[in-house]
Amino acid sequence: PSEAALTNGRQPEPDRLAEEQETLARALRLVGQLPENPQRVLRLKFEHGLSYREIAAATGLSPSNVGYLIHVGLKALRQKLS
Repeated sequence: PSEAALTNGRQPEPDRLAEEQETLARALRLVGQLPENPQRVLRLKFEHGLSYREIAAATGLSPSNVGYLIHVGLKALRQKLS
């Protein structure tokens, strides 16, 4: 369920849920079109739930570079989704 559904105790409407699932599927496809480093850090952050520090340790990048790549990747995804 979406965050809104959890906060008001109701299930999301089926059409809204389908729209959210479609947007998520599209976003995941678009992540695959990003350059390697932004794609890798976004997957580690959002699919695996790692912190910037954990991502830095796993990739050999600095935490600030991880933050920058996540920012750039999310910005690119927003532009592609709109």
